[in-house]
Amino acid sequence: MIPDRLAVSATWTAAFAPLVWIPGASNMWIFGKALATALAVLLGVAAGYRGGIPRRLLAVGLVGLTVVVATALTSGHTATALLGRAPRYEGVPMLALYAAALWLGTTLAPGSAAREALPDALSGAMLALGAATLAEVLGHNPLGLTAVRSGSLLGNATDQGLFAMLALVVLIGPAYARRDALLGLGATAAVFVLAVSGSRAALIGVAAAAIVLIASQGRRYALAAMLAPLAAVALAIAVPLTRARFSDGFSIDARFQIWGMTWHLFRDHLWTGVGASGYMDTIGRYETTAWAHGAGRDNAILNSPHSWVWQFAADAGLVGVALAIALAVVVCSVGVRAARREDADDLTPGLLAAVIAFGVGLATNFTIVGSTVPAAFLLGVLIAPSAARLPSRRRRAALMLSVAAVVVAASACVAEIAFTRGVHEILAGHPEAGSRAIDRARLLRPYDPDIATLASSALAGSSATSAQQAARRYAEISQRAAPGTYRSALALAITDVTARRYTDAIARLDLLVAAYPARALPLVHRGIAELRMGRTAAAAADFERARILAPHDREITELLDQTR
Repeated sequence: MIPDRLAVSATWTAAFAPLVWIPGASNMWIFGKALATALAVLLGVAAGYRGGIPRRLLAVGLVGLTVVVATALTSGHTATALLGRAPRYEGVPMLALYAAALWLGTTLAPGSAAREALPDALSGAMLALGAATLAEVLGHNPLGLTAVRSGSLLGNATDQGLFAMLALVVLIGPAYARRDALLGLGATAAVFVLAVSGSRAALIGVAAAAIVLIASQGRRYALAAMLAPLAAVALAIAVPLTRARFSDGFSIDARFQIWGMTWHLFRDHLWTGVGASGYMDTIGRYETTAWAHGAGRDNAILNSPHSWVWQFAADAGLVGVALAIALAVVVCSVGVRAARREDADDLTPGLLAAVIAFGVGLATNFTIVGSTVPAAFLLGVLIAPSAARLPSRRRRAALMLSVAAVVVAASACVAEIAFTRGVHEILAGHPEAGSRAIDRARLLRPYDPDIATLASSALAGSSATSAQQAARRYAEISQRAAPGTYRSALALAITDVTARRYTDAIARLDLLVAAYPARALPLVHRGIAELRMGRTAAAAADFERARILAPHDREITELLDQTR
């Protein structure tokens, strides 16, 4: 039947969506996966099966949407809070995509062809990801990744580990019970990907899943459930690169520093938080010298507190904490209820364990399309009701929305390519062609002020006059769309220094130094402006403060020597 074929195609597309990337783009990892997810949803809608999200879960989602809108209205950056900001773009459109992936999963009713195809689809995705990961480990790196740990097709090692964890936990039961070779290979590939990622969050998650499986299924899954985390840990220990993760306290210290800074932010924004997408430009006010010396070195800018609970708390204050608790309780309750249904199949225990494991893993990581979409989709599969057809009127409306989502996501992908090409053109000395490409990207993503933000940041460091002019133009566009954005404010100040508008530069940098006292770059550029104005003592003071924050930076030491 055509509906079943469409539904099976939707399942395979959803399983492979986290592996999609945009070749040659500066941000390869977001919009390609969003496009693939939107295509999967479109196929699911075209199949015509109804699905259905439980009322309790739907109610929590609607309350969450209300909170996002309310906090956005009080945040001072309403439009950007609602639409999302780089690099993760988790505004209302992306949250709607997560909800759509959840709905798509609920169309995989017990006994349906699409549900029966899920284990094969996940196995195929794991084999593809395993091959890409193996190639990366062996030194073949066509994507040009620079991270120490394997991020392969997801761009981040922990995201890769979490996706592999989800697939592994779902595949354990069917692979063990059916003795199916493809499922066994898929589970083996998932263990390999998980181990090579070196993600402690994913390893803890798969251990939590094993506990859930043993508690819910007893001796039936005990052997397979125990072997999965043990195999992943053993392989991770066997590989020298990932073995070091078990004794490396650097990232653990960084997490506690992030949570400590986020606690102070939360305490100062107790009731309503900083609004969705407000974390990145606010957390800098709470950064410490210890952060600057550690994970914050090389001018790293946080865009998330690396914990889904802290993320809720930072964005919406105490209301966000209450919402996080409600979400966890409702997801667990509807999941357990689904697992106890009479029509539960051999996928159900693994689906429940995978959803719980994902919540555990996200305790130390951020939400992002590459891992959150498959988690939402699998939650939907877990709670899927009995098969029913989608009413024709609703189907037409859903088709229109799905097509619109595909068009928007495709435009976003094209915009990312145009933006990347535009920046390269300007830096290569072709400002007109580059500006046209960046402006085309802005036209394709009119809701995204960070195209201008990222362009200004990338171009401000160039000494070419044309690049400086373009940097200033895009920085001004960014500031008009999202006032107070750190990167474009710094870019404006840098262009002032380059153009010898030292008084204007110092005025801008005074504000940045006051707002972000633990960041070295504003101090460095203010010091340069003061040095060029002949204020040697003031410049030396700024360079001294900057060297305290970034003692490894040779340029700061050389600048300080010029004041002596």
